[in-house]
Amino acid sequence: MIKIFKKFWYLLTQIYLTFFCAFFYYLKIKKITKLKKLNIHIIKKILLDKNIEKLWTKFKKKQKKIYFASNSGGVNIKDQKLFFFLISFYKPKKILEIGTHLGHSLNSMACAKNYNNLKNTSIHTVDIYDVNKINRYVNDSKVYSPKKILSENKVYNKIKFIKSGSDNFFNKNKINYDLIFIDGNHTINQVLKDTINSLNCLNKNGIIILHDYYEIRNIKDIFKKIYGPFFALKIIKFKLNNLRIIKLSEVGGLLKNNTTLVILN
Repeated sequence: MIKIFKKFWYLLTQIYLTFFCAFFYYLKIKKITKLKKLNIHIIKKILLDKNIEKLWTKFKKKQKKIYFASNSGGVNIKDQKLFFFLISFYKPKKILEIGTHLGHSLNSMACAKNYNNLKNTSIHTVDIYDVNKINRYVNDSKVYSPKKILSENKVYNKIKFIKSGSDNFFNKNKINYDLIFIDGNHTINQVLKDTINSLNCLNKNGIIILHDYYEIRNIKDIFKKIYGPFFALKIIKFKLNNLRIIKLSEVGGLLKNNTTLVILN
């Protein structure tokens, strides 16, 4: 009973914060003119590219020697495939990740850059913690830090780590990006801010990906699932009613079953 009350109180707090956040950030929402036009059929075609598949197989084989955290909320190897294939196919020059976490998705991005010899591509990853010094996300001393994972793949020097909250980062940021992955704080108001800020610093034909998007169909789902991304995108769609959410669970077995990755379109 206490647990349910705490969850309910937390939700009320989120609604309160989101109301004021939405009011302010509505003024910052611009028309969707920069997002790359994608659909599930195009994404399937990319994920079936045979040339990229050869590089992906090489990548996966090498990762078997690395000690990754399991059941930790990180992006697993099947979902890492999306980043590897999109970067290999579109070859973006500026990549941003909000929420380094354990470095799993970052690793696939960096290796895609390396395997495709994308010398002009830069990758910036933002996290509120110094993820390479203290692992606050998993209690297992054997788990490799992002730095160690990247070093094992000889791609550490190709990444810029930024220790900062995402609000502070975006306030100072002067760069536009071609691909942005949002996987930071999952509260409604923070996902709302991160998504709007990402839309506003996206290059033309850019791609925005979000993690942990769960459909909320009833009140019980709020107590069982991460609901921030779902409601944040609902709020944005009130103003940008032409915004589409491509649910990558629709690609079937090409990614993780029931993947929670989505692409904005």
